[in-house]
Amino acid sequence: MIFENLSAINFRNFDSRKFIWSTNLNLIIGKNASGKTNLLEAFSILSGWGAFGKIRDLQNWNHHSLNQNQNTLLNANIGQGVRSAQNLSSYIQAKISSQISLRFNEKRISNTELRLEIPTIFFSPTSVNLIDGAPSIRRSFLNKLCAIIFPAFAKRLCEFRFITRNRIDLLRKNRPVSATDIPFCKLGGWIMDARRRVLTQISHNDFTLKLIPEIHDSSSAEFLFREIQRTSQRERYALHPIVGANYDDLQITLKSNSKPAAIALSRGQKRKLTLELIISAAELIAKTLGKNPVLFFDDLFAELDPENRAFSLRKLAQTNWQCFVTSPENFAELHAFRNDFEAGFRELVLD
Repeated sequence: MIFENLSAINFRNFDSRKFIWSTNLNLIIGKNASGKTNLLEAFSILSGWGAFGKIRDLQNWNHHSLNQNQNTLLNANIGQGVRSAQNLSSYIQAKISSQISLRFNEKRISNTELRLEIPTIFFSPTSVNLIDGAPSIRRSFLNKLCAIIFPAFAKRLCEFRFITRNRIDLLRKNRPVSATDIPFCKLGGWIMDARRRVLTQISHNDFTLKLIPEIHDSSSAEFLFREIQRTSQRERYALHPIVGANYDDLQITLKSNSKPAAIALSRGQKRKLTLELIISAAELIAKTLGKNPVLFFDDLFAELDPENRAFSLRKLAQTNWQCFVTSPENFAELHAFRNDFEAGFRELVLD
């Protein structure tokens, strides 16, 4: 699947603008505050991941000069791509007021359903810390991947977070939490097992992936039930669960020397490995859903020297997927690889 175009009306710094996209690489170049990340946020909304921040901040920044009743609208046509034998196109619309209302071919659609129609993966500035950042960054990456592979994942993760908040509330009120034990363990166990099933399907020549803690002798639900019994006293003192699906961590180990990537690689190498991991995850999506994903990279080339910028472009060209890359600069490497993108190359310069 690909985005053929995108129209933004009264959105962020765009009064009314329409963009036509290449089926392969799209470079979005511009200075700070020119709207590069705003465009990626529009794509995030139109692919079912929602806004990056608060919905009320999505209205055009110059809205004081516009009709206060004017809606913020995002529209896009998605197609099969040039390699498809079918020339079918679908239409997505996001109407934004106090909430976001999504329609697909004129029918209302949920975020979960939309993510299956056009699967996407986003590389944001925080993705740089995927290798050596906080465990929450790696869990977020796994959660988004699971939400595409398993449609029920997002709902169950939301339910687990509700149960966790309820459990914390009971702990703070010094009340029994046993009524939450079974749903906490069942939902948390299902989420942990889903993450593990996804990881077992990602393979790469350079690294291995493992979810910590490792569980060998039982299901994740049984593991959690044992652990909440073992840590019940500590939980009472801490006033929050000591174990659960919000404590998983992704361990990335290099095959070349069996060392953790977080301590064995330089910052530039970690950025390259992050790109490799994202492409491997995208390959799993393509295999599972039978649809090529669309990749978005916000400032991918930051801190990369010319050699590593060339490496990144070469990896993107090899996928033959639609990719969007933002950059504040127009590097020479961006044009040197123009012919490597068989299906098309488009450069958009934002003022």
